[in-house]
Amino acid sequence: MKKLAAILIVLVACLIILPGRAYAADIVASGECGAQGDNLTWTLDSDGVLTISGEGEMVDYSWNDQPYKQYKDSITSLVINEGVTGIGDNAFNELENITSISLPESLRSIGAWSLSIGSGLTDLIIPDGVTDIQAYAFAYCSSLKTIALPYGLTEIQAGLFYGTGLTDVYIPATVTSIGEAAFENCHSLPKIIIPVSVVSIGRSAFWDCTVLTDVYYNGTSEQWDAISMGNNNAPLVYANRHYLTASGYCGGEGDGTNLTWTLYDDGLLNISGEGEMADYYSSAPWETYKTEI
Repeated sequence: MKKLAAILIVLVACLIILPGRAYAADIVASGECGAQGDNLTWTLDSDGVLTISGEGEMVDYSWNDQPYKQYKDSITSLVINEGVTGIGDNAFNELENITSISLPESLRSIGAWSLSIGSGLTDLIIPDGVTDIQAYAFAYCSSLKTIALPYGLTEIQAGLFYGTGLTDVYIPATVTSIGEAAFENCHSLPKIIIPVSVVSIGRSAFWDCTVLTDVYYNGTSEQWDAISMGNNNAPLVYANRHYLTASGYCGGEGDGTNLTWTLYDDGLLNISGEGEMADYYSSAPWETYKTEI
């Protein structure tokens, strides 16, 4: 009996010491999805991960001709690998069971309706290099709560966030226009910060934003009045409007311009941008306004 026990102990020790073989999901389907055909490929594994790999842009699809859409009930996450530069129109629309999306730093464009996947997605990080996001790209992502648009984007296109669950959105100072219906039916958005770079806001851009109560504008009342404003924007027009009191840089990287601080006339101090803040050993740049904050 003691001999048997000793053998069992040795076997267990061997199992612990010997390196285990890592689990690898099986590929259940694959194909091509590149704008040039074989420049990009897609694979779907047994864990429900849809992966796009290769170099360059995806092909644009119509509403239902994506080759992997027949597996939509099995797809739970999307991984787009480095090297991919563009997501095609309608690429992943209505893949409603996706709960996570990973986008590469190489990405430059996101096609129309491409990530309109439904209620499963709660957050999304858009890489800094993206400068083109087409209409309705995130429409109906009803559980999407927060998003930061990348610096360099110049236009928020039509219906971009239509029917999403946004509670907070960062609009960079490179944006000059907000398209029609861009935030329509965003029923959870209580406030919006609009940079002074915006010169036009399209029809119904903020229509039916039922809880929008505060608009923070990084300019003067005269500059606000000069914005070309489309019809059906009552929630935006009649919200409490707050204008810029003071602003500056507060970043801790490079020349410090990676972060900005903005103080509004209602006492809100807002820090925005990317990366780390500077360390202050005496007084912060908004120290002068401390009684207003």
